[in-house]
Amino acid sequence: MDKKQVSDSKHFCVLPWIHMHVWPNGKTFPCCLTPYENDIGDANIGLKKVWNSEKMRELRLNMLNDKPSVGCTRCYEHESTGYESLRVNANRDYNHWFDYALNNTNNDGSVDEMRLVYLDLRFSNLCNLSCRTCGPELSSSWYEDGIELGNITKDTPKFQRLRSTVDDLWSELEPNLQHVEGIYFAGGEPLMMEEHYRILNYLIDNNKLDVTINYNTNFTTLKYKDQDVIQLWKQFKRPIRIGASIDGMFEQGEYIRNGFKWERFVDNFKRLKSEMPNVDIYISCTLSVFNALHMPKFHMYMVDQGLIKPGDWDVNVLQHPEHYRFQILPQHIKDQFLQQYESMVSWLEKQLGANRAVNGYRSAIGYMKQQDLHEQQWDKFINLTNTLDKLREQDFYKTFPEYKL
Repeated sequence: MDKKQVSDSKHFCVLPWIHMHVWPNGKTFPCCLTPYENDIGDANIGLKKVWNSEKMRELRLNMLNDKPSVGCTRCYEHESTGYESLRVNANRDYNHWFDYALNNTNNDGSVDEMRLVYLDLRFSNLCNLSCRTCGPELSSSWYEDGIELGNITKDTPKFQRLRSTVDDLWSELEPNLQHVEGIYFAGGEPLMMEEHYRILNYLIDNNKLDVTINYNTNFTTLKYKDQDVIQLWKQFKRPIRIGASIDGMFEQGEYIRNGFKWERFVDNFKRLKSEMPNVDIYISCTLSVFNALHMPKFHMYMVDQGLIKPGDWDVNVLQHPEHYRFQILPQHIKDQFLQQYESMVSWLEKQLGANRAVNGYRSAIGYMKQQDLHEQQWDKFINLTNTLDKLREQDFYKTFPEYKL
């Protein structure tokens, strides 16, 4: 395979040569879209050992031979609906590493030097919210509900951290910061994590200020101890890209992301826009069964209030678990969904710079039309939602009356 064949490949992705995605419990994946059951190893034994694990070597060889891999199904699924997948984005952003992949892969798929050019390590599950579509593995606030639902047992640690101490991880991480080009901070909630601030301060102290930094954050807190994250962001040369991970406005947003306070989010949003007018901040809205009919209204409200431009919107299609996918909706609600989303596409196509949002809504339409999930998933969703409503003293149908059958 040569560089042109790599560019045209339907299965090659540069990430296994420059990246690994690690969860707080140490479970490691080629990227953040890899299904949980398709991990490549445990980072608790050492990042370098996982780097050339059997599964990682097999994945690289599959890609160099343009063969599909089971761990990459979510990108293939995205692409089948016209959505710009993580694979496509990574190949565009890091195509200057294609030659490295072609020239430094041994016959068994191993790569001698570990270069984490793109970082995405979920340092801990520390989070101040317990979102409906999340769980205790990525949110410490989910702990009590997780026990009540039987998802975890009482002997499961509430707080999970990648390595026992920050220093333990740092000894492996620091050498990679010398050649890092991009960092994706997510959580848990990254703006609450010590590791996040340690990395930012390292980059500032070492004058490595041209790194592309991306966030997925609930944006409810901007300070950690004596540090104000906005003051740190101002020192970087490239615009900080912030995906505000919010799934609804007012009581709908507070229902989906339990613990979320709408007014606090708006205040933080306005402060950032005031102090860093050139910041690239957008709404990263997870599209699930909860907010399928709410999302267009939320989008329009943010635009009408002057908080975002029409294109500052990312439709993040939830793919797992299946009982939270929006395709499980009853048919009469699916019909409303398609009408609303097609209307949004028509409106967005007339707006400047709205391609990202247009593509997201089109992809959602494609998902809805091509996938007909079994109605049993709707029953599972309702039963689970009713149970969690009782634990949290909430009411799904009162919050989302459009779903009343």
